[in-house]
Formats: sequence, C-alpha cells, structure tokens
Amino acid sequence: MESSFFTVLGIDPDADERAIRRAYAIRLKAIDPAREPAAFATLREAYEQAQAWYRDGAGADVPRQHAVTDDVPPTPATASLSPRDEASAALSSFANSLTTEPGTGARVLLYRVTQTVRGHVDAPAWFEVLLIAAIAGQDLTRRDEVFAAATQEFHWNEVGRLAELGDHGRWVEHVLVQETGWKALPERVQERVFDAVRAATREDDVRAPHVVAAWPLIARYLGTYRTYLSLRVTNEVLETWREAFAALPPARRRKLERKAERGAAPAAWWSWIRERFTGGLAWLFYFGMAVRIAVAVFRQLGWMK
Repeated sequence: MESSFFTVLGIDPDADERAIRRAYAIRLKAIDPAREPAAFATLREAYEQAQAWYRDGAGADVPRQHAVTDDVPPTPATASLSPRDEASAALSSFANSLTTEPGTGARVLLYRVTQTVRGHVDAPAWFEVLLIAAIAGQDLTRRDEVFAAATQEFHWNEVGRLAELGDHGRWVEHVLVQETGWKALPERVQERVFDAVRAATREDDVRAPHVVAAWPLIARYLGTYRTYLSLRVTNEVLETWREAFAALPPARRRKLERKAERGAAPAAWWSWIRERFTGGLAWLFYFGMAVRIAVAVFRQLGWMK
C-alpha cells in the first residue's frame, strides 16, 4: 500500500511532511474534483495514507523540525470549513475589496487575501481554480487588473505551470495568447477600442448614439480577441451593444462600417509614401531637399547666380 501512495503523490521514501503536503497541493491543481471525483478520492486517500505513514514513524529518520514550519496553523475560523468553502469565503472577500477599495491595486488585494487561505493544504489550490472561474464567468469587477495580478501571483507565464490547472489552465492560456496578439496591433487601434469599451461601460445606457456608433470597430476585433476583451467588457453589454447597432437604419449602419474599415487601416496614400520613403530612399529624398534649400539661400544672399 505504501508504494501506492508514493506513486500517486510522486514522493520519495525519505519525504518529510512538508514534501507530502506540497506534492498533494501540486497534483490537486491538475484535478477538477467536480468532474473527476474518482481521481480526487484516490489522491485524497493517498495523501491521508502518506500523512499517517509519516506520523506512525515510517519517516522517523527524517528531521521532524522541517515538517510544517512554513505553514500557518489553521485558525478557528477556517479549521471548521472545508477547503473549498475556505477558498470560496476568501474569494468573496476579495471580490468585495475590489469594489470597496477602488484605490488599492488588484495585486495588493490579491496578495493580501492569499495570505489568509492557509487553513487547509487544499485551500490555496481551490482558491486559484475558483478565481479563474470567477474571472472567466465575469463575476468580478476590474477583471483586467485581476488577471494581470493573478498572472504574476500564480506564475501563469511559467512553462508548464498552466498544465497543472486542467481546463482552467487552458482558459488562462487562451487569454494569454490573445493578449500577445493584441499587443502586436498598432497602439492607436488598441486605444480606440479601449476608449469605446470604456465609454460603453461608463454609460447608463449602452444605446447612447456615440457608443452605438463605435460598434463596427469593436465587432472587427471581437472574432479574434473576444476572450481577452471580455476582461474589460461583459457579454451582456456586448449583446446589448450589438442589438442597438442592428436597430439602426441600414444606410446608417453601412456608413459606420465603412468608417470603421477606414479607421482600422492606414490610408492608401500614406501607405504608398511609407513604402517608398523609408530606408535609403528617405535619405536621398532628404538630401535632395537640403541641397535645394541651400541653393535657394545662397542665391538670396547673392553668393550664387
């Protein structure tokens, strides 16, 4: 039986209690208990067997002073909660602080709440999973800030890190990929889209004329960057926005769509100039202009005829 929990947890025979807890926490992140109850039960049983094995003295040759010295003991408030309930309570507190403390950065608020999720070894993993679900479900405010803060706090950019999170990790990866593509767009395009989104989320009614007029610009980029943009605008607002635009007269819609197309790409004449007056051609052009100006000045001064 011992070999079974060693294999499930991926620990060595000389593992101490600290190593057991960490191995369990890492493997828990790769399982969705709701969808994989059998896998979760197997992992939990292996964890309990490993803990009992260590407490019964099978790991007596391992120095006990290193067992759990870096863990905060459960407080009375969290010890009676299940890991998921403890994480859920912490997430509720975090969501409330995003609203009540608008002047405090999301990274500070997130770090603060993660320090309280210590009652169970499973709780931090549950909190991370529930946080991703809340961001994806658009249940939090300031989601763009929260996502950026969580990426740093949980090291989502590290190679292999998201694989531990299963479906939740794949959603995070999808957002990160779209974010990379988005940042490659011209800055003026990014700002125009973000300005339109800010206007839509600030207005009491997304059907305000100047907001509705910006829909073609938003629609142009939703197909490729919808998940990333959902960090800034909810699906409900987008649907209302789309319906308001669809209700405009056809001629008005076509005019706004043509305007959006022109604004999303450089004007033809500017593209022609940029293509021809870059690199070596640019230097020849500027040199020729400088010679002409110098000749005109010399003639004005009577130095040349």
